[in-house]
Amino acid sequence: MSDRPQPLAIVDISTCWSAVHEPSRFVMRYATAIRRYLLALLHDPSLADDATQEFLLRVQQSGFANAAPDRGRFRYYLLTSVRNAAHAVLAKQQRERKTARLIEEALPADREPGALEEYLKQWRGCAIESAWQDLERQQEQTPGNLGHTILRLSVAHP
Repeated sequence: MSDRPQPLAIVDISTCWSAVHEPSRFVMRYATAIRRYLLALLHDPSLADDATQEFLLRVQQSGFANAAPDRGRFRYYLLTSVRNAAHAVLAKQQRERKTARLIEEALPADREPGALEEYLKQWRGCAIESAWQDLERQQEQTPGNLGHTILRLSVAHP
């Protein structure tokens, strides 16, 4: 038998409606149960912590303004909201992995012969071109300054 808690047993807490509408009381009353439910859903303590933090932050900012005893059981509303938080964290993790993979594909691989050297050559070329432009701008703005002209001549005619 698994020692992992079962999701419905985790949030088997009676609804305290005054706590639902006061974010700080809500966090104190439900945070532990929410964290345990997220852990049961995600099977990863780090992801569960992230989802809990984001969910409780949203509760602190927005609360549960639409929750009311005549609109159904709060437990089901809460479970749905927490599941949505789990989905959001998983989607964010997937986007981050995709972004990391795209960055990895875009950067030159060290294992390809000459790739790093070509990258450094291009980077140096951009840095030098930027420096030439700054020197030229400085010369145009400073009367009597011939630094850009002299350096260009010395490079062209060593």
